[in-house]
Amino acid sequence: MKVAERTHKERLEEFTSSIYCQQRSKLLQEFNSTFPDEPSCWTFIFSEMRIAGHLRCSRCNSDETEVQSGRKLVCNSCRKKRQVTAGTIFHGVKKVRAWLLAIWIIENSFYVSSKWLGEAVGVAQSSALQIIKSTLLILEKERFESSAIALETFRFRLFFSKRSILTPALKKPVDEVADCEEKTNEPYPKENETEQRRKTAKEGKPKSDKSDSAIQRKTSTSEEYILKRLANGPMTLDEILGKSKRNSKEILVAITDLEFDGLLEPLQGGKFQLPAARNSKLVKTEKENFNPKEFHRMNNHSGEALNGLEDIQDAAKIFMRITMDLAKGVSRKYLSLFVSCANEIVLGAKRGSFLQRCLSAGYVGYKTLRNYVSPDLLEFAISSKCL
Repeated sequence: MKVAERTHKERLEEFTSSIYCQQRSKLLQEFNSTFPDEPSCWTFIFSEMRIAGHLRCSRCNSDETEVQSGRKLVCNSCRKKRQVTAGTIFHGVKKVRAWLLAIWIIENSFYVSSKWLGEAVGVAQSSALQIIKSTLLILEKERFESSAIALETFRFRLFFSKRSILTPALKKPVDEVADCEEKTNEPYPKENETEQRRKTAKEGKPKSDKSDSAIQRKTSTSEEYILKRLANGPMTLDEILGKSKRNSKEILVAITDLEFDGLLEPLQGGKFQLPAARNSKLVKTEKENFNPKEFHRMNNHSGEALNGLEDIQDAAKIFMRITMDLAKGVSRKYLSLFVSCANEIVLGAKRGSFLQRCLSAGYVGYKTLRNYVSPDLLEFAISSKCL
C-alpha cells in the first residue's frame, strides 16, 4: 500500500485541526484511484498474501499455487484445493473494498467514523462499524515497543455514553462501573459472568459459585495439542499440524479460542507463539479520576502537573478527537480499541505494513467482537520518548 510520509507533527495537525476533512477526502481519492473496484482489491490482497507466504500449499508446502475463481487456492504440484481467505480477516467477506479502505485509513495513521466509511464504499453503517472494530481489535492485540502510561479502565467512566450488552438494565453507561469500583475496586465484572447472571435470572436457577472465566475454562484436546506444540517455539499452522491427521478447521477454531483467552498470540508470517512478556514500560497513574476535563486541561497546558499524564498529551488529543467528535461517544466494552487507534496514529507507520499484520492476525468474526471486553489497564503511548 502507498503510505504518505508525514512527520509526527504533521499527522497530529492533520487529525486534530480543521484540515481533517481535507485529508480524509485526499485519502479517499487516492484509494479510489488505486482500487477502483472489487477485482483490483482482491488482486492486491492475493499478491500481498503471496509475499507473506500465505499462498503455500498446506499439504506439500509448495509455492507453485494459483488462485482460481471462488477464492480457491490450487496447488500445481499435488492439486490440493483450499479457500484462500479461510482463517484470515477476509474470511467470508463479500464487499472487500470496505475492509481494504478501513485498513488503508489506519495504514495512513488516520481514523474515520463508521457513518463516513459506510457512505464512502456503499455499505450499511452497522457493517462499517463492525469492520472498523475488527481492524482496531487487531491493533489492540499487538504490543508496541514503547514506554506507556497505564490507566485503569473504570477511570474513564465519564467517557461512557453508549450502551453495550454489558450495560446493566435501567442504568446509564456512565454509572455502569461506579458500584463495582466502590465495593470491590474491580473495574467491572467479566462479560461471561454478566451473561450468566442474566441467564440465571431468566431461568430462576440459583447462581453457581464456579467461575466461568474464559481463562479458567477447561481446554479442549485440540487446544492442549496446540499449546504442547508451541512450547517448542513459534510455529505456523502447517508446522502445528505437523504429520498428524488432525482437522485443520478444528485447529483453526482452537487457535482462535486460545488467542481470545490470551493463551497464545499471532506473529508476522502466519506464526503463533505462547504469550511473551510485555515490552511496554508501564507507569500507573495515581489520579483519583481520569475524565474529559483532565484531557482538556492537559491539552491546554493549564493547571498543575498531572502526575505524568502530560507525557501522553498527543495520544490524549487523538483519543479525544476519536471518541468525542468522530465516534460520538464510546462504550466501556470497546474503549481500549480507540486507545489502540490513538496509539497507532501517534506512533505512525513504525511497525510495518498494517495489511500484512491483518493477514497474520487470523480470523476476527462477530463472535470474537461480541465476546470482547476492554482490559483492566489501558496503555497510552508516550510519544515524547519514542518519536
